[in-house]
Amino acid sequence: MLLAVIAAGCVPTPAPPPDSISDAKAKLKVSPSVVPTDASVQVTERVSYVLLDGEQQHEEFPDSFWIPPAEQRRNLQKDQIVKLMFQITVADETETERMWVVVQKNTTEGYVGTLDNDPYCTDEMKAGLEVHFQPRHVIQIYDDDESPDTK
Repeated sequence: MLLAVIAAGCVPTPAPPPDSISDAKAKLKVSPSVVPTDASVQVTERVSYVLLDGEQQHEEFPDSFWIPPAEQRRNLQKDQIVKLMFQITVADETETERMWVVVQKNTTEGYVGTLDNDPYCTDEMKAGLEVHFQPRHVIQIYDDDESPDTK
Protein backbone atom coordinates (compact mmCIF):
# COMPACT_ATOMS: atom_id res chain seq x y z
CA MET A 1 0.00 0.00 0.00
CA LEU A 2 1.33 3.46 -0.81
CA LEU A 3 1.77 5.66 2.19
CA ALA A 4 -0.84 8.32 2.80
CA VAL A 5 2.05 10.80 2.67
CA ILE A 6 2.04 10.42 -1.12
CA ALA A 7 -1.54 11.63 -1.40
CA ALA A 8 -2.23 15.32 -1.90
CA GLY A 9 -3.95 17.09 0.99
CA CYS A 10 -7.52 18.30 1.20
CA VAL A 11 -8.38 21.35 -0.83
CA PRO A 12 -11.53 23.15 0.37
CA THR A 13 -14.20 23.46 -2.31
CA PRO A 14 -17.63 25.05 -2.15
CA ALA A 15 -20.31 22.88 -0.59
CA PRO A 16 -22.91 21.55 -3.03
CA PRO A 17 -26.27 23.30 -3.05
CA PRO A 18 -28.60 21.99 -0.34
CA ASP A 19 -30.37 18.77 -1.31
CA SER A 20 -28.24 18.22 -4.44
CA ILE A 21 -26.72 15.03 -3.04
CA SER A 22 -30.00 13.77 -1.66
CA ASP A 23 -31.73 14.60 -4.97
CA ALA A 24 -29.08 12.62 -6.87
CA LYS A 25 -29.45 9.67 -4.48
CA ALA A 26 -33.24 9.77 -4.82
CA LYS A 27 -32.91 9.45 -8.60
CA LEU A 28 -30.38 6.63 -8.28
CA LYS A 29 -32.08 3.26 -8.77
CA VAL A 30 -29.39 0.68 -9.47
CA SER A 31 -28.11 -2.51 -7.97
CA PRO A 32 -25.82 -1.77 -4.99
CA SER A 33 -22.98 -3.54 -6.81
CA VAL A 34 -23.24 -1.25 -9.86
CA VAL A 35 -22.64 2.39 -9.05
CA PRO A 36 -22.78 4.99 -11.84
CA THR A 37 -19.51 6.89 -11.82
CA ASP A 38 -21.24 10.29 -11.86
CA ALA A 39 -23.37 9.48 -8.82
CA SER A 40 -22.73 10.46 -5.24
CA VAL A 41 -21.51 7.39 -3.37
CA GLN A 42 -22.62 7.13 0.25
CA VAL A 43 -19.76 5.76 2.37
CA THR A 44 -21.34 6.24 5.80
CA GLU A 45 -24.35 8.14 7.08
CA ARG A 46 -22.24 11.34 7.21
CA VAL A 47 -19.75 10.80 4.37
CA SER A 48 -20.22 10.62 0.60
CA TYR A 49 -18.06 11.30 -2.44
CA VAL A 50 -18.27 12.10 -6.14
CA LEU A 51 -15.42 11.41 -8.55
CA LEU A 52 -14.40 14.50 -10.50
CA ASP A 53 -13.85 14.29 -14.26
CA GLY A 54 -10.13 14.66 -15.05
CA GLU A 55 -10.82 15.14 -18.76
CA GLN A 56 -13.09 18.08 -17.99
CA GLN A 57 -10.45 19.62 -15.71
CA HIS A 58 -7.83 19.17 -18.45
CA GLU A 59 -10.11 20.81 -21.05
CA GLU A 60 -10.67 23.80 -18.75
CA PHE A 61 -6.98 24.16 -17.77
CA PRO A 62 -4.88 22.46 -20.49
CA ASP A 63 -1.65 24.29 -19.60
CA SER A 64 -1.74 23.49 -15.89
CA PHE A 65 -3.80 20.30 -15.51
CA TRP A 66 -2.08 17.40 -17.22
CA ILE A 67 -3.63 13.92 -17.53
CA PRO A 68 -2.23 10.73 -19.08
CA PRO A 69 -3.10 10.03 -22.72
CA ALA A 70 -6.56 8.53 -23.31
CA GLU A 71 -5.01 5.34 -24.73
CA GLN A 72 -3.23 4.68 -21.41
CA ARG A 73 -6.31 5.53 -19.34
CA ARG A 74 -8.48 3.17 -21.45
CA ASN A 75 -6.06 0.25 -21.14
CA LEU A 76 -5.38 -0.04 -17.42
CA GLN A 77 -4.49 -3.47 -16.08
CA LYS A 78 -5.15 -5.21 -12.78
CA ASP A 79 -2.86 -3.95 -9.99
CA GLN A 80 -1.97 -0.69 -11.76
CA ILE A 81 -2.21 2.29 -9.43
CA VAL A 82 -4.03 5.43 -10.56
CA LYS A 83 -4.86 8.76 -8.98
CA LEU A 84 -8.46 10.01 -8.94
CA MET A 85 -10.02 13.21 -7.60
CA PHE A 86 -12.60 12.62 -4.88
CA GLN A 87 -14.97 15.43 -3.90
CA ILE A 88 -15.74 14.29 -0.36
CA THR A 89 -18.68 15.61 1.64
CA VAL A 90 -18.56 15.16 5.41
CA ALA A 91 -21.79 16.41 6.98
CA ASP A 92 -22.09 19.86 5.33
CA GLU A 93 -18.41 20.38 4.43
CA THR A 94 -17.03 19.46 1.01
CA GLU A 95 -13.34 19.03 0.21
CA THR A 96 -11.43 17.62 -2.73
CA GLU A 97 -8.63 15.08 -2.37
CA ARG A 98 -6.47 13.36 -4.94
CA MET A 99 -6.02 9.75 -3.89
CA TRP A 100 -4.53 6.53 -5.21
CA VAL A 101 -6.70 3.61 -6.30
CA VAL A 102 -5.46 0.11 -7.22
CA VAL A 103 -7.20 -1.30 -10.31
CA GLN A 104 -8.85 -4.64 -9.48
CA LYS A 105 -10.73 -5.36 -12.71
CA ASN A 106 -12.11 -3.96 -15.95
CA THR A 107 -15.88 -3.84 -16.43
CA THR A 108 -18.16 -2.84 -19.29
CA GLU A 109 -18.68 0.49 -17.47
CA GLY A 110 -14.98 1.13 -16.76
CA TYR A 111 -12.98 -0.13 -13.80
CA VAL A 112 -13.35 -1.33 -10.24
CA GLY A 113 -10.52 -0.54 -7.85
CA THR A 114 -9.73 -0.22 -4.17
CA LEU A 115 -8.74 2.96 -2.41
CA ASP A 116 -5.04 2.74 -1.48
CA ASN A 117 -4.83 5.49 1.13
CA ASP A 118 -6.98 7.24 3.72
CA PRO A 119 -8.27 10.77 3.05
CA TYR A 120 -7.12 13.54 5.37
CA CYS A 121 -10.57 15.08 5.76
CA THR A 122 -12.38 12.11 7.36
CA ASP A 123 -11.68 8.99 9.39
CA GLU A 124 -14.88 7.39 8.07
CA MET A 125 -13.45 6.57 4.62
CA LYS A 126 -10.54 4.10 4.57
CA ALA A 127 -8.09 2.33 2.29
CA GLY A 128 -9.68 -0.80 0.84
CA LEU A 129 -12.94 0.94 -0.10
CA GLU A 130 -14.27 -0.31 -3.46
CA VAL A 131 -14.30 2.45 -6.10
CA HIS A 132 -16.01 2.32 -9.53
CA PHE A 133 -14.47 4.69 -12.09
CA GLN A 134 -13.96 5.37 -15.79
CA PRO A 135 -10.89 6.37 -17.81
CA ARG A 136 -12.01 10.03 -17.71
CA HIS A 137 -11.56 10.07 -13.92
CA VAL A 138 -7.87 9.06 -14.08
CA ILE A 139 -5.57 12.04 -13.56
CA GLN A 140 -2.31 10.12 -13.03
CA ILE A 141 -0.93 6.61 -13.50
CA TYR A 142 1.71 5.52 -11.01
CA ASP A 143 5.08 4.66 -12.56
CA ASP A 144 7.58 2.74 -10.42
CA ASP A 145 10.44 4.59 -12.16
CA GLU A 146 9.26 8.02 -11.01
CA SER A 147 7.99 9.59 -7.84
CA PRO A 148 4.18 9.53 -8.19
CA ASP A 149 3.78 13.26 -7.54
CA THR A 150 6.37 14.46 -10.06
CA LYS A 151 4.49 13.61 -13.23
